[in-house]
Amino acid sequence: MPELPEVESIRRFLSSSGFMTQKVETLLVHHERSFRNESGSELEGAAFTSITRKGKKLFIHLDDGRVLVVHFSMSGTFSLTSSPGPDDIHDRVIFTAGDLRLAFHDPRRFGTIILTDDDSLIRGRLGIDALSSTLSKETLAFLLGEKKRAIKSVLLDQSIISGLGNIYVDEILWAAGIHPLIQASEVPLPSLYLLHSQMRRILMASISLGGTSLGDGESNYHAGGVRGGYYPYLKVFDRDSERCERCSSVIGKIRVAQRGTHYCPSCQPFT
Repeated sequence: MPELPEVESIRRFLSSSGFMTQKVETLLVHHERSFRNESGSELEGAAFTSITRKGKKLFIHLDDGRVLVVHFSMSGTFSLTSSPGPDDIHDRVIFTAGDLRLAFHDPRRFGTIILTDDDSLIRGRLGIDALSSTLSKETLAFLLGEKKRAIKSVLLDQSIISGLGNIYVDEILWAAGIHPLIQASEVPLPSLYLLHSQMRRILMASISLGGTSLGDGESNYHAGGVRGGYYPYLKVFDRDSERCERCSSVIGKIRVAQRGTHYCPSCQPFT
């Protein structure tokens, strides 16, 4: 968390913010592990020109050719306020431009921003984006079809398909009627095709509502101070012991790939 819909929502927020095209005047790093400068030169004077996303990472392109690669980890996000203003205790990296203050807000301190001259190595480690136009149902079936691991474990593997995390994998598998422990290579082709269409539908629906916010804590996801609105539409995630809306069975919870995993034992039989 954040996953693909949340990171895409942050990308859209930043892309439409007043910070784009502004020259960075100051950079303040409050937590040294939150910012790595691999380019060997200063950031001040550079301007954000565009922002792209692959999987759960953002790539902020600068006018001098360098790139800020943002990994949000468990609790990272961005907030934009007027400058000068009081620093929040959880603002780890702060950029200022004119009267604007852009803060990388990360209560749990696992997120990282990397300033690099070349982002190709980082991009290359990521599998095809879950919403890429090149990820056809046939390509998805090929990527998953030979993997002899639990399908949930495979879908969480960012080197195969990037962008999916615990929330959306549970939701996608429920929508496709696939048990999370079934070996990926044993999932029938029609089910993989259904998984593909449900994956796109669910991710796009969540993006349209700004992603998913799970709680009210300080580390909960928001994009520019706005909470995600997809939580009421979750079918199984965080719904254990409730009734499945499709069949009325009790939603269960097990552990798969060291993650709490929600599923319906009737809609997603282990066969």
